[in-house]
Amino acid sequence: MVDIILTDGPDTRTLSPGELGPGDSLFALRGNDDVTGSSSNETMFLGKDNDVVRGGGGNDEINGNNEQDLITGGDGNDTVRGGKDSDVVIGGLGNDSIYGDRGADQLVGGGGADTFVLFADSTLPPGSRGDQLLDYNLAEGDRIGLIGLTASDITLNATPGLRSTEVLLPLLPPGISTDTILGEFGLGPVLQNAANPSTNLLDGIQIIANGQVLATVYNTTEADILSGITTVNL
Repeated sequence: MVDIILTDGPDTRTLSPGELGPGDSLFALRGNDDVTGSSSNETMFLGKDNDVVRGGGGNDEINGNNEQDLITGGDGNDTVRGGKDSDVVIGGLGNDSIYGDRGADQLVGGGGADTFVLFADSTLPPGSRGDQLLDYNLAEGDRIGLIGLTASDITLNATPGLRSTEVLLPLLPPGISTDTILGEFGLGPVLQNAANPSTNLLDGIQIIANGQVLATVYNTTEADILSGITTVNL
């Protein structure tokens, strides 16, 4: 097997099982690419522009890059990374590691015991709410992993209610419809579960380090956040 390199323009590609062998990767270049994985374990590196990637089955590694990407790992124990800029990163089923990386990202674990990885991001503007953790659930085994920080370095702060559309819509990748985000990628039920149905409001808790908001975590408690904090390596 060999690496797959897409073109320097918009590409649509669906992988077949086994098309990427062990040690092989898919590389997307420029253009708004749309890639769907198979049931195999696959490694993908996205390029510039706004890409949409569905990992499919298997234990996948999906790495975003510049611009706003929409990434889901699908089934399996996946490692998904948003890269630069503000991305929507979804683990899917399985025990996933979810990195927003740079920018203020939407992070969704899905089913399974997921680890949401945070670090101080000097590229965020003052007043940013940081990453948005939309379905953190300690009872499922979810954890919050810190890079370069420990639990003693953070403080927590409750935030007033925000409308769910205010949280989600500003971070939609250009050209991606709301229906795609809410339906195909399953954020509708996530927001519905987190929001008060009578007011459509989300209550969040901010994770703060050295005065910077690393993330805002919804539908949880301070005790659950502190119980789930761990330190991870790059």
